Amino acid sequence: DALNDVLALVESLTLVDVDALNDVLALVESLTLVDVDALNDVLALVESLTLVDVDALSDVLVLVESLTLVDVDPLNDVLALVESLTLVDVDPLNDVLVLVESLSLVDVDPLNDVLILVESLMLVDVDTLSDVLVLVESLTLVDVDALNDVLALAESERLVLSDPLNDVLALVESLTLVDAESLNDVLALAESERLVLVDSLNDVLVLVESLTLVDVDALNDVLALVESLTLVDVDPLNDVLALVE
Repeated sequence: DALNDVLALVESLTLVDVDALNDVLALVESLTLVDVDALNDVLALVESLTLVDVDALSDVLVLVESLTLVDVDPLNDVLALVESLTLVDVDPLNDVLVLVESLSLVDVDPLNDVLILVESLMLVDVDTLSDVLVLVESLTLVDVDALNDVLALAESERLVLSDPLNDVLALVESLTLVDAESLNDVLALAESERLVLVDSLNDVLVLVESLTLVDVDALNDVLALVESLTLVDVDPLNDVLALVE
């Protein structure tokens, strides 16, 4: 609408306001995407023109309206400045519109790729989507009674396991709270028993050694004496002596 108002104003004007045109050109030069060579060509064309080419202007306007990705901010600045002018030369405006058109040309290939992707996303396989929805619905419709039964069973199992576990924990605790002094007493007793056994073993070894070094004649005398005794059981003694020898 604003652009149409500007065009209506432009078509009604026939005289060039040079100062206003200079302001427009200065604004255009301030744009970051201005091609200076193209701008010089536009300025040379503007200087040579005196009449408005309404058809060409209409074509440019149709093209501008058909663009969807126009750089709106610079165009709005130009339109705002044009609206503030009272005597506009349409030819320079046409040139400005051509320049704006060159700034707003879209790279069609990436745009096409985006459109193809969007179209592919819009054409979802409905059957697959239905399957997913059915699965989601089945997951959300949980059988609460069965779930409660499972939870009750899990709770009962946890309580059953707790009793033996408590017994084990009590036993472990009792083992870790041993009276160290009593334990030391036990260790001392075990050590003394070990020493006692060693001494007795040493005595036995000494006795065995002394028996192996006995004078046989003296031993025979002893045996004869023993045999003369009436209360001596000679056979067991002979067995012992034979074993010692």
